[in-house]
Amino acid sequence: MLQKYWLSLLLLLFPMIVFAQAGKIRGTVVDTKSKEPLIGANIVVEGTNLGASTDADGSFLILNVPVGTYSIKTSYIGYRSSTTSNIRVNSQLTTEIHVDLSSEDVQVQAVEIVAERPLINKSATNAVRIIDADFFDNLPARGLDAAIVLQPGVVERDGNFYIRGGRPDETSFTLDGVGIKDIVNGGRSVNISAEAIEQVQVLTGGYTAEYGGASAGLVRSDLKTGSEQWKFTGLGETDNYSSLGKKALGGYSYGYSDATITAGGPIASQSLRFFGSAEFQKYGDPGTPLLQTNGSIQAVDIPRVWDGYDFVGVRMYPTVTPTHPNDYMTDTMNLVARPGNTMGGNDTRTSMSGTLSYALSELQVKASGSYSSNSGQFTTTTANLFNQDRLGKYDKADGFANLKATYWLSPKTSIEAAYSYTFSNEEQYDPAFGSGADKIKLYGDSAANAAKGYTLRSDGINFPAYQILLGNQTDAVGELPAFNQAGTVVQGYFKSKLIQSGLRADIFSQISKTVELKFGGEYSSATYRRFNPAGELTWVQNFKDSTLNPTDLSPTGKLAQRLRVYGPDNLGYDVFGNETSSDLKYEGATLDLGPRNPITGAGYLQSKIELQDIVLNLGLRYDYFSSDGIDWENPHSITFVDSLAAIQSTNFKKSPAHSYVSPRIGFSFPVTDQTVFHAQYGRFIQQPRLSESYRGTPLFYNIIKGGFFYQNPAAFGIEPEQTTSYELGFQQQVGENAALDVTAFYKDIVGQVTYVNMTSTSDVHGGYVAYVNGDFATTKGLEFKFTLRRTNRVQASINYTLSDARGTGSTPNALAGAWGSPLGGGVFTPKYIVPLSFNQAHRGSMSLDYRFAKNDGGPILEQMGLNILAQFNSGTSFTRLVFNTPDNATDPRFRAPVEEIGASTTPWYFQLDARLDKSFSLGPVVLNVYVYVINLLGTDNATDAFVRTGDPKNDGWLGTSEGRNKALTYGTDAGLYGQMYNTFIGGRNGATSNFGPPRQIRFGVKLEY
Repeated sequence: MLQKYWLSLLLLLFPMIVFAQAGKIRGTVVDTKSKEPLIGANIVVEGTNLGASTDADGSFLILNVPVGTYSIKTSYIGYRSSTTSNIRVNSQLTTEIHVDLSSEDVQVQAVEIVAERPLINKSATNAVRIIDADFFDNLPARGLDAAIVLQPGVVERDGNFYIRGGRPDETSFTLDGVGIKDIVNGGRSVNISAEAIEQVQVLTGGYTAEYGGASAGLVRSDLKTGSEQWKFTGLGETDNYSSLGKKALGGYSYGYSDATITAGGPIASQSLRFFGSAEFQKYGDPGTPLLQTNGSIQAVDIPRVWDGYDFVGVRMYPTVTPTHPNDYMTDTMNLVARPGNTMGGNDTRTSMSGTLSYALSELQVKASGSYSSNSGQFTTTTANLFNQDRLGKYDKADGFANLKATYWLSPKTSIEAAYSYTFSNEEQYDPAFGSGADKIKLYGDSAANAAKGYTLRSDGINFPAYQILLGNQTDAVGELPAFNQAGTVVQGYFKSKLIQSGLRADIFSQISKTVELKFGGEYSSATYRRFNPAGELTWVQNFKDSTLNPTDLSPTGKLAQRLRVYGPDNLGYDVFGNETSSDLKYEGATLDLGPRNPITGAGYLQSKIELQDIVLNLGLRYDYFSSDGIDWENPHSITFVDSLAAIQSTNFKKSPAHSYVSPRIGFSFPVTDQTVFHAQYGRFIQQPRLSESYRGTPLFYNIIKGGFFYQNPAAFGIEPEQTTSYELGFQQQVGENAALDVTAFYKDIVGQVTYVNMTSTSDVHGGYVAYVNGDFATTKGLEFKFTLRRTNRVQASINYTLSDARGTGSTPNALAGAWGSPLGGGVFTPKYIVPLSFNQAHRGSMSLDYRFAKNDGGPILEQMGLNILAQFNSGTSFTRLVFNTPDNATDPRFRAPVEEIGASTTPWYFQLDARLDKSFSLGPVVLNVYVYVINLLGTDNATDAFVRTGDPKNDGWLGTSEGRNKALTYGTDAGLYGQMYNTFIGGRNGATSNFGPPRQIRFGVKLEY
């Protein structure tokens, strides 16, 4: 009842999930000679309907200025007007300017001033890293993520961001004010082109009370809007200067290309403006590990990119082929590993975004949105060298839409309301039959495969894979890969759909020149569906089993019951992949769960006080979370309906909703115009990612009744995690053109998801594994940022972070294989605090840009620039292990540590990138040609290591007594065994994921009109 009341209150009082994305301009206007304030001077933000007049102190304040760069025109009767350009407005911050006006008695023309962007901002009460659109222009990389990872406090690993020691799902993202965080898997759910971005703010610590859903960091991005006059850009770049696998200019081509266009300007009048962008990006490197040449077994001729060996006449056995289906025979093949490094990506992406803004004096309306789709084929593994055509395919799509209106009740008070909608879909499928769950039954159908040109041994059974023989042995070498025959079905089926919609309302009032008050609320709901069946290859056998009545496709029929035995993981879909709207209950059991519908709500009160000597941000936030997850009535004794391979419905209950109140306090102390101290304290609450909480009930049955070891089980009754954050820092301007920013931080994180073994008091099932709240972490560190604005053609930025992140688990399943269970059903508390696996004690970057301006440097060097980007880190923590098998012992039950957890670190990492470009002015058109190189030095940068040796290039198996003895059993092929093992598994060639990007050379051209 309380939940319904709360939700109704939110809907009535706080109609959204969009955050204000605007700033202020504050300033003074004085007489040039006397320095007396000019009362009633007019200030206009050119190209907008925004402006103000000065008061008795000569001061003015312009509110709700959208993020962007502006020119400010100041005029006063009897004085020459003045225009100040290059005024940068940042979201949620105040930009200050000072204007001197000369009397008309002084014989001067109207004054035009190009303002220097301030190096410090005293209105910021926490660490805010601002990335403007022009930063992307000179960066020797592409994309939004490439800029985010350069900021202090940010670590990137495997495409995930770890901010100040937080897990990836603890970082939130907004785009044009819309929350675009993937609440199920973490990370960003919407893709956007860098050319469409006006500004990015990376908040690595505290933020005000109007922001929630993040306990580690917040990344705010704003889309560009239309300008006063129409502007067009076109960009194209590629690394296709050479064929795949052929070395040229010291590097290789990876099939990369990118084409982007943008357009923006007024429609009919300056009040209505449009901006749009479209990007097409492609990677065409399939990552084929080896190339088969001149052997009787033929492979698809796709070149590879590894330093390795030539294996001539390798014996393959046993195999059954379509030409001799009943006999096991020996065959031979020749393998060639070509030189280079691997990228491994076969993906095509299209992204579009746009904004439409309409502004009157009292009303501003802005609509924005994006759509992105990408399709591709999963990268090749050694096992599918001969099976290129049957590699699985995927299709993904995401997007958002936002409509926001701001109405000014008075010059100082406004109300803002908005509606937002986001979605993300994904589907994976076998390429022979295409998308659609209705095709699954064809995957293993021999007749259907024959019609597509593929031969299966029989329904649901592939032909055996080719396996390697060495020496005089007649048994295959188990640790070396088997090679699937052409046409082997290797891809299962998967689809998911996430839809989120939100409402938000905010009321803002500038109560006085120094005090602003803001309050509001938000409401967000989501619908999530996932269909992840099991045993797809054998579905055909069940559809042809007459005893199962295969024409009956009802979700409670015999066929459906048989398919559930495999343990599918489905939510919001029945066992056949059809959408459902509610849980399916039958004969006392819950067979399938309906779509999950998590809800969040919040209300906040925020006050900002900007005095001459101090700036205060004081806020209070109320958060409400309802995950729509599953909990147990009694987790230690669960009952089943075995005839249906299901769990009785009486065992389940809905996870309870949770609510919290969080204070947020920030201070900024401007000691002088060039020295600012700041301090921040806050409590931050967020729902952990929901992927662990959302599992299908057939999977529950297998986990609990089967009692098997699962490294990724289900979560039950998960509560939000809580973070307490402290931050202290200062900004110091050094001379006229440089500034130093130093920030210290400390965080306590509790309630993170962890892995436990649940005890059982039941006679019908034993203990089982599950996720619960229990992990905690403590992180602390120092962040340094040095900025040099362009001086004598040089612009520089240096970032460095010293950090120490420790906790009881780096991931939810970090304790998989370790025994521990909640006592009496309480919260499990891990006891060992260790370095987190993503912590990098030392991390930094340096960007140096040397550039000639227009009419500078002569005809050759004019408008030419060189950007050098260096990135480094001290490596991440890992634990060396001992085990006696020829693999990396991914199952924690069969390995043991030889040192304290997290005692080792990977080697130092150093990457140097560079970009060289030159612009040509051709009337109204500017042409820029460029080349940039990622990993200019071609360094083998280790990002991970083999846990047996700590070496990224050698897993150590061949150095163990077991490995040496195994090699000796192959007689004269002992050396060949070592070469093949290193190539496929345990050496540099078998460790593609242990290293950073290879050298990549890209050429491009950009046109601006």
